[in-house]
Amino acid sequence: MKRLNRPVEMVSVFHEDCSYPKPVKFKHKLDNGKVITINVDRILSEKHRKWGEIITVEYDCEATVLGQYRRFLLEFTGNRLEWRLVKI
Repeated sequence: MKRLNRPVEMVSVFHEDCSYPKPVKFKHKLDNGKVITINVDRILSEKHRKWGEIITVEYDCEATVLGQYRRFLLEFTGNRLEWRLVKI
């Protein structure tokens, strides 16, 4: 996987039974400048971390990206309400 650590525009869903959002789809800018929308097909795992006041949730996901099945890592920072694409 390639490490990116870039902010992304995310569409996410909050469920009543959990306090953290689940990723649905996001926009990603490719190296050639083209912007694509990636739909999250499956969440394989999620890790919750807390460093002092900062709460983060890391999602290991899979999706079809440009015809290829890819695995990627998303991170949600609760205090800043920020989504980042960490690895793809």
